[in-house]
Amino acid sequence: MSLNNNNSSSSCAVEGVNILASFNQDQEQILSTEALKFIATLQRTFNGTRKTLLNKRDLRQQEIDRGVLPDFLPETAYIRDDPNWRAAKPAPGLQDRRVEITGPVDRKMVINALNSDALTYMADFEDSTAPTWNNVLNGQINLRDAINGTISFTNPAGKKYQLNDNPCTLIVRPRGWHMLEKHILVDGEPMSASIFDFGLFFFHNAKNQIKNGLGPYFYLPKMESHLEARLWNDIFNLSQDMLNIPRGTIRGTVLIETILAAFEMDEIIYELREHSSGLNCGRWDYIFSFIKKFRQYPQYVLPDRSDVSMTVPFMSAYVNLLIQTCHKRGVHAMGGMAAQIPIKNDVEANNVAMKKVRADKWREVTAGHDGTWVAHPDLVKIALEIFNEHMPQPNQLFKRREDVFVKQKDLLNVDFDGKITEHGIRDNIQIGLAYMESWLRGVGCVPIHHLMEDCATYEISRSQLWQWAHHQSVTAEGRKITGDYCLQVLDEEIENIKKELGSKYETTKYESAKAAFSTNITGQRYDDFVTTMLYDDILSIQSSFKSSPSQKNLVPEISVAGLQQHYLGKQQVDWKNSLDQIVESTPEDLVLSKVFSETMGPSKVIPYYFKATENFDNEEVTIATLVTYNRFKVLSRLASHYKGPVSVAIHVNDDDTKQKILTDLHQLYEENEDLRRYVDLHLVVDKFDRQFNMWRNVAKFFARTDYIMMLDVDFYLCTDFRESLKKEPELMELLRSGKGAIVVPAFEYVDENDGEDWNDFPKNKKELLVDVGTERLDMFHRGWKRGHGSTNYGKWYKQTKPYKVTDYNYSYEPYVIFKKEGTPWCDERFVGYGANKAACLFEIFLAGIDYWVLPDDFLIHQTHHYPEDTRAKERTYNKKLYDYYREETCLRYARMMIAADEWGTTKAANLKKECGRIRGFNDVIQKVAAEHNEL
Repeated sequence: MSLNNNNSSSSCAVEGVNILASFNQDQEQILSTEALKFIATLQRTFNGTRKTLLNKRDLRQQEIDRGVLPDFLPETAYIRDDPNWRAAKPAPGLQDRRVEITGPVDRKMVINALNSDALTYMADFEDSTAPTWNNVLNGQINLRDAINGTISFTNPAGKKYQLNDNPCTLIVRPRGWHMLEKHILVDGEPMSASIFDFGLFFFHNAKNQIKNGLGPYFYLPKMESHLEARLWNDIFNLSQDMLNIPRGTIRGTVLIETILAAFEMDEIIYELREHSSGLNCGRWDYIFSFIKKFRQYPQYVLPDRSDVSMTVPFMSAYVNLLIQTCHKRGVHAMGGMAAQIPIKNDVEANNVAMKKVRADKWREVTAGHDGTWVAHPDLVKIALEIFNEHMPQPNQLFKRREDVFVKQKDLLNVDFDGKITEHGIRDNIQIGLAYMESWLRGVGCVPIHHLMEDCATYEISRSQLWQWAHHQSVTAEGRKITGDYCLQVLDEEIENIKKELGSKYETTKYESAKAAFSTNITGQRYDDFVTTMLYDDILSIQSSFKSSPSQKNLVPEISVAGLQQHYLGKQQVDWKNSLDQIVESTPEDLVLSKVFSETMGPSKVIPYYFKATENFDNEEVTIATLVTYNRFKVLSRLASHYKGPVSVAIHVNDDDTKQKILTDLHQLYEENEDLRRYVDLHLVVDKFDRQFNMWRNVAKFFARTDYIMMLDVDFYLCTDFRESLKKEPELMELLRSGKGAIVVPAFEYVDENDGEDWNDFPKNKKELLVDVGTERLDMFHRGWKRGHGSTNYGKWYKQTKPYKVTDYNYSYEPYVIFKKEGTPWCDERFVGYGANKAACLFEIFLAGIDYWVLPDDFLIHQTHHYPEDTRAKERTYNKKLYDYYREETCLRYARMMIAADEWGTTKAANLKKECGRIRGFNDVIQKVAAEHNEL
């Protein structure tokens, strides 16, 4: 481990762990070998689950966009309906939490917060801390020193701060599941920021906190489901086991700050019941989540933020349900943040602000909350006065709120008075600019307009502007809100800031803040979290590890070599190189491009020309497909719809058109974030444009998950087959064992004009059967029923369970999911149209892999016109080739199985049945088997 501050990347003593930024001697104590081993174990054990859960978020958003609104889960009703179970009793130091102060983890704030009269202090690595490398490491140092009682701080004026004898209880909030800590890699992947923050704090401090008579306590942010709470519980259990700490010592309070989590409060407490210390109303993020999740719905457009109070219907229902749920399960129901800051130079304005604080805290305590949050030490006294008056006991767990009956409609009820005003637009832009400028400088908690703003309030600001512009809402003054209008106001506010700051403006980050803000307020592009969108801008890694924001919209004239060089060193795949020093130091993209250009005959293959930024769970299904120039936009649509791993081979003509094709491709990637996130793209440069099986093999070879779906890009995935597979453990076991391939039935419109707009396609089997019954839809390809007929569509229409294909024929070419490892490759002798895919499927079948059909999932062909003359000629030649290929392949596989003593096993059943139809085959194989037995 290097202490050289000039080094931007260092490997350490822990195998597979690499630190890509410098650190000083104090920070090295946090990054000790044992601590890194601890967090690496957590990362390796749980990061796959984390990524799977994040993918579920994307899938759930797609459902909402399609019109499926969230509701209480029927499958977990038994948890909600059981009145008997309880969570753990309050831990030491957490019985009385009537006032909690929150803030970032800088040294002065830690001391002041722990010295305040608040009962607890939430030290925040999340919304109020900009996650620079120094901020997160120094924050760990500060909390360690506070727990050890050694923390002190002297400001530039010489004033000294140190800890009192009786500090309040410490609770730590790590970053959310969606965030990465890119300064540290484990096995080539950036760490989960949640695991990094939690793991380092727990490893260094848990035992000392227990010695102090308390324990390791956490706030858990941004969760969207009880499965995400289950992941935290699993991490807690393993962490306690590794340090020989009794399970249940850790406590976690979950922030209910997403609309989806509001429907799963009981389930979240249940998953954490041994470790739960309650729920909290994270009001600002909750409003942000409400806007984000329903951003496509005009009926859920919200008015100015100032009009979205805690008493409007959907917020009131959320609060009441949270209190009722927590008290029913014996845990604390914590209130939300008072973000006001005392106004010292205006007594009248300060009195108005403090009156609002009192009213808010009165509302919380009389509703039944057991405590509340404040952001400023001067507000602790006011909050204490209100809670002491109305809650003389440590908490109100006895208030069961049996008067509460919250339904789905209540949590979604936005029927209240409110206006969108020009003042609201400007307020959002002012807050957004000021906050983002500070965040880019590494400051995550910022006083703006006498309120302490953190990332949550910024997220509301930019999301409201997006929502208003997207739906072209009209202000109370009668002005239609468009993206152009928002940008106009943004420019005006920037000019006001320039006038106010004068020459100091050049030293600020306002131009970067403006650029980031402008992309998210026009009603077009929408990023889930600004902290992930701009994280690369605050990394301490040298520039070769990250892209420059100023280059994001540039589309230069480029070449194959130029783009290949442009992407060297970015998001590289972890290949096992030889011990050769030159090879070892060469980026794998370059190695692979050289290897494949020499071995693939006339074609030049450049793997990972673009590499997906997303990391995928091994059990994900990668769509392996091939695309020609005229289908680029269809690929873009597939990426945005599937939101999962895609490995695509793209053909580029090796002629004068190459330049334009590559430029267009680069432009497409710049425009579509989903392409950048999910699609690994491999270039095949050749003058011949129909080597389909070779392209399929390239896409399969470079896929990065265990399972593949071989799909033509012109097919639209109408249903989520991934979710269906998860509900069928027997099918998943067939996939894992390599004994089964899963068929997703394909359909096409009888009238090709009906198949042009996928928005009109049926979204479930019930809708599809209506279109089949009216003869709008038919099996694909109805003109060549042998191609898909073995699926047995008549059976599929009635079936509710997966079933095995029993009537296989050698022309069968369905769209299938199969295990990547051990599955035969596509035969590359087939070029052009005809028999190429059937040959792939034929060899899979002969290898002993059975086809099974999903009963509720389907694809529909998106109308696309082909050059039929060319296709007809090529089919004629390939049909002749296929006749020879069948005989040769049958004999080859039979010889292999006989040699492996597998001829008498079930693995040979498919081969015997199919190849036995070839005249003379059985006679030849009997002789081959006899010769083998003689040997």
